[in-house]
Amino acid sequence: LRRHLDRLTDISRKTIEEDIEKKLKLMTVVPSIPDQQPAAPDVVLPVLESSSSTSSVPGAIESESRKAVVKDGHYFIKLLKSETDRLFLLADGAEAELASGQQLPEEAAGLLRSAAGKARLLARQKMQQFEGLCQKNI
Repeated sequence: LRRHLDRLTDISRKTIEEDIEKKLKLMTVVPSIPDQQPAAPDVVLPVLESSSSTSSVPGAIESESRKAVVKDGHYFIKLLKSETDRLFLLADGAEAELASGQQLPEEAAGLLRSAAGKARLLARQKMQQFEGLCQKNI
């Protein structure tokens, strides 16, 4: 009986060793797949100090409430007026550049004319449509 057990343990030991060798060969033969690698290496980002101290939390909340702007129809109409004025100024600047008499390449002059025309069209038609929507929501 003892001889049979020794023989079985030798056989099982050989089988286990062969299984381990096969698994090691498989692990070394299979290349690593890039999709299974981490997306990015471990990165440690620095902690930025906030400009306001954490001890004055009520003060910070109060200052944020003052900064909060109600974005209603009036707010957007005011913003619309300023952007419309800015677009007209840019279009006037482009047309003044064309009228200044400086020799511009034809392609550049065409782009300036096109940009000025599109800005005026946007300011006259599309922004008026948006203003009407803002007026409905007042």
